[in-house]
Amino acid sequence: MPNRLALLLALGLAGSFGAANATTAAPAAQSLRVAYGDLDLSHAAGVDALYARLRAAAAQVCNPSDTQDLRSQVSFRACTVRALDDAVAAVHEPRLTAMHARARD
Repeated sequence: MPNRLALLLALGLAGSFGAANATTAAPAAQSLRVAYGDLDLSHAAGVDALYARLRAAAAQVCNPSDTQDLRSQVSFRACTVRALDDAVAAVHEPRLTAMHARARD
């Protein structure tokens, strides 16, 4: 099990925003530390709280540049889904994984 004090949520944003112009540098990877050492993951309330933190962190890391533009909305959604998938997998907590699977359905 990874360190229960904090999980580093990181993703390469370049892939989530489609192919970049050959003359344009790809955006740098973003990361955010999500602390959860204060949560008891053996109870539903702790799992709920961690999932909320991970969702908020994914949204912050993916940071939509233009919420009115459809392409930006699609890219933001793909980015947050991937970030949340990766973060949930990194925690290795069956209750969290089950909650995430239900949320994706």
